[in-house]
Amino acid sequence: MLKKLLSILRLKPIKSCLVVLLIDMQDYYTRRLAETTREKIIAQQIRVIRACAEKDVPFVILEYGSRGGTIPILLDEIAKVPRVITISKRHNDGFRGTTLHKVLRKFGAGKLAFMGINASACVKDTADSAISLKYSIVTADNVIADEAGCDGRKKSREWYEANGRFLESLII
Repeated sequence: MLKKLLSILRLKPIKSCLVVLLIDMQDYYTRRLAETTREKIIAQQIRVIRACAEKDVPFVILEYGSRGGTIPILLDEIAKVPRVITISKRHNDGFRGTTLHKVLRKFGAGKLAFMGINASACVKDTADSAISLKYSIVTADNVIADEAGCDGRKKSREWYEANGRFLESLII
């Protein structure tokens, strides 16, 4: 019945695909991470970015507007991803006041994979809005981080586990 209706209206059903979001991986924030944490998450993020390039997984870069661009080591890899868009934001929540939801609909997104900084603020706030917009979410311990000394990590991990999928390692 739905297919018939869509064919009458000449609409195609939207596939529900995975889109990867990279949030605030800018020097302003990455330099606030403990060195071992920074190295670990950047190395894993590069693996995910390479998988996105290989499998043509859409990729969205969210950058806090006044904090500079995404760090060059990641941009070098992102340049190989066929479908990428960069969105500047002014709030922790990447949906608030941006075109993110519109972009994700164009990509046919159903599931969002989150990478970036700060796990208990910008990443979590964006993931929370994603859930309210009916996206399913996934992230992993080795692709998100909080600034050194941040005490919200345990609480944010519990939030991700309760509201989406929280993995030890994100593999695309």
